[in-house]
Amino acid sequence: MQYVIKEKEFKKGFYTFTEDLDGLEIKPKTGKEYEGITLKKVVICDEELATKYVKKIIDKKIENILKIMCKVLNEDDSTDDAVAVLDQVAKYKSVIINKYKNYITNKYYKDVMKKFILMEEEFKNKYMYKEICNYYEEELNIGRKK
Repeated sequence: MQYVIKEKEFKKGFYTFTEDLDGLEIKPKTGKEYEGITLKKVVICDEELATKYVKKIIDKKIENILKIMCKVLNEDDSTDDAVAVLDQVAKYKSVIINKYKNYITNKYYKDVMKKFILMEEEFKNKYMYKEICNYYEEELNIGRKK
């Protein structure tokens, strides 16, 4: 059973539709109740609203990935974390391709993919530079002790 609240009518209540609605499906966080109503999914049918929502989600995810990358680059021993970050970037790129591509413009899609590729390449370069510096620093410390 699906419910949609209509804005145009002043009557309070829910309206049931037997057919599936086309649009972006959002599943709310589990365990949240909204004034006695348990939501299983929300469908955004308006294209502009769906586009704004998807852009907000993508920008938030990019920001979170950048924070994690900075954290990994600032830590001393984080080989497993670096691999996890790169896996997360690859995973989210595939999510954008498979799930959100239909709701964003081609220009925004290309820009986001460029951002992910640049983030990935810069992270790899800085992480490798950090590892090389740590290696040579250890070599210098060992050489001085002897």
